[in-house]
Amino acid sequence: TTPCGWGECTIVVGDVAGHSIENACELLYTRYSRVLHECDLSVTTQVFTRIHLSDIVNQKHAVRNSRLYSVLNHGAVSMIEQPPLCEGPISLHAYHISPGSNKRLWRSHLNHDPQSWRNGALICGANYRMLWLANCDGQDRFDGHAQTEDVLDVLGAQLGLHGMDLRHNTVRT
Repeated sequence: TTPCGWGECTIVVGDVAGHSIENACELLYTRYSRVLHECDLSVTTQVFTRIHLSDIVNQKHAVRNSRLYSVLNHGAVSMIEQPPLCEGPISLHAYHISPGSNKRLWRSHLNHDPQSWRNGALICGANYRMLWLANCDGQDRFDGHAQTEDVLDVLGAQLGLHGMDLRHNTVRT
């Protein structure tokens, strides 16, 4: 907790090998919910979550249809194919901010396409704004240069909507 009363919390939750993606999502939902309760956090404190999948093409639809995703979707949600260290099919890394007493946190959830794949969250406190963008991918283009151009174009456009630009207002996670 900062001297001003704001708290930051990073949560990492993993699965164990041997579960289907559906069962793993349910297990992570239970574990994540328990941690939120124990740390006095909620969906209102959630800012950003990165979901690590072992096989994104075959798992992302099951994840998006899970109870876990319905909870995580209150902030920006990024899904990447990077095998979880725990050797299960899924793990997550979530970032929360909790305002102190008599403090206010304003948020806006952003969807940037009809499928809600490209998404984000704008979080505003008393003296700052954070724009979290997720899943700004190359839209199925299989050329690395073209994918990078697409990603930077999308990010630049989204930042521009909020009076920001890539050079001055970007940190890659």
